[in-house]
Amino acid sequence: MLGVDVFQAVGAKLSWLSAKGAVVAGNVANADSPGYKARDIAPFIGDRGEASFMIALTEAAHQSSIDANDSPIKDFVRESGNPKHSGNTVSLEHEMNELGQVAIEHKVLTSVKSAFHRMLLAASKG
Repeated sequence: MLGVDVFQAVGAKLSWLSAKGAVVAGNVANADSPGYKARDIAPFIGDRGEASFMIALTEAAHQSSIDANDSPIKDFVRESGNPKHSGNTVSLEHEMNELGQVAIEHKVLTSVKSAFHRMLLAASKG
């Protein structure tokens, strides 16, 4: 059934966007922390299953912004060619661009989901 597939695909992408937003928020919160390395998550690929997502921390002392037991999204240290003198690699401009992209994609996906929901309701009412 097409509607169910659309809802599953949109739901998976929305979950990914939520995790992306959490990682970006963690980067922004640590923008002034000496030695903090900016984190990112793997790009969303729609045809992979939930089982392929796993959280990974580079050191046991680091805390993830996402609970490792609850989220199937894998985050990693993002490569950056321009660290600050403190060793921090967070670029607030980059993080704000990422957050803006997350907001735009979220709005589009919720609109698509809403349109399909209205279509299914109209079809079921006859």
